[in-house]
Amino acid sequence: MPSYSEIKGFRRVNKELPSVRRIFDAAIAAWSRFGYDGASLKDIAAEAGVAKSLLHYHFDSKEHLLIELTNYYFRKTGEEVLARVMPTAPTRDEAVEKSLDAVWEALLLMRHEVPLALELWRAGQKDESIRRRLEAFVVTIRSLLVQGIKLAVGPEMASSPWVDDTAALVNVVLEGFVYHLYMTGDVEGTRRIYEDFKRLVRTAILKPPAGSEGA
Repeated sequence: MPSYSEIKGFRRVNKELPSVRRIFDAAIAAWSRFGYDGASLKDIAAEAGVAKSLLHYHFDSKEHLLIELTNYYFRKTGEEVLARVMPTAPTRDEAVEKSLDAVWEALLLMRHEVPLALELWRAGQKDESIRRRLEAFVVTIRSLLVQGIKLAVGPEMASSPWVDDTAALVNVVLEGFVYHLYMTGDVEGTRRIYEDFKRLVRTAILKPPAGSEGA
């Protein structure tokens, strides 16, 4: 199935090039400060410290840059979350503990991307292709949480429907932690709240609802 960029006739972008990464970083900074509509390609080129001609060499338009950045950002974030939440400890208790600690580290990283995430959601209200990518990203993150929980509880409980319900709850709460970290900047205070959350999750995972075993 062709990508949106291919359907629109945009050229293929080598996202591994240092100049492209520099432009991506500049676009994140500019759009986070001024919004998608408020920052021009000229502004992004100045932020990146490159000639506007180089930016146009890689990207056909601001829409093209946003689409490619969205793809890159989602892939990068998904890989980071997957690497951090998949438990590898030998016992279930240790797997849950390690997974939750890894999630905290991911939250600390993701809090810096809140302005970009908000701008992407805003752009998604106008562009259906961006909205579809955002919705797919939410589904991907939810599936990663489900995988992590299933590995933590073991095969005897992995098929229980409460696993998906728990993943949905955890997903929403984690989004709240990311925004709280961004808005307050209080890492230590938020960490204490997160420790309380960890205790609740451990209880839910290690002691699932009554009657769920055979569900």
